[in-house]
Amino acid sequence: MNSFSKTFPTAVIKGGQFHFAQSIWKKVKKYNLVQLGKEEETRRELANILALPLIPPNRIDEAFSDIVENISNISPRFLKLTDYILKTYVENPR
Repeated sequence: MNSFSKTFPTAVIKGGQFHFAQSIWKKVKKYNLVQLGKEEETRRELANILALPLIPPNRIDEAFSDIVENISNISPRFLKLTDYILKTYVENPR
């Protein structure tokens, strides 16, 4: 972290990719979405969710809206997951 801070002194670090992915996976299991996650189309959207922290901040809202639309068309059961992500990471990022 120290060398990162030296290289990017104005960057604000708000969590990490590993912990974000871990929290998403825990919710996938909690909401019983693991079986649905085995479908290729669903895996692609879950991968898109896990990539959200890598997107420039000014594009996250648009990307997340696309993900919600796509994944809710696969199964409305994913709406609990996307609501959690919206409230926890998109609207109120840590």
